[in-house]
Amino acid sequence: MKNKQFFWKDSQTDTFLSEALLRNELIVSTTDTVCGLLANTSLEGFNALHTVKGDRGDKPYLVIVSGLE
Repeated sequence: MKNKQFFWKDSQTDTFLSEALLRNELIVSTTDTVCGLLANTSLEGFNALHTVKGDRGDKPYLVIVSGLE
């Protein structure tokens, strides 16, 4: 897995992160208040999260999408 840090949003950042998600790689991201672990919304993405986070019991994952499409 390739480690890379991004500090500013630009088209290269968008491309790199989109391609990483399509390869079912995990992304660590920060917001103003929390850190997030991002994955593709696929079975492979779920399995990658589950491998890192372990058994969560009944705790669901938060899924954020840009739109209904």
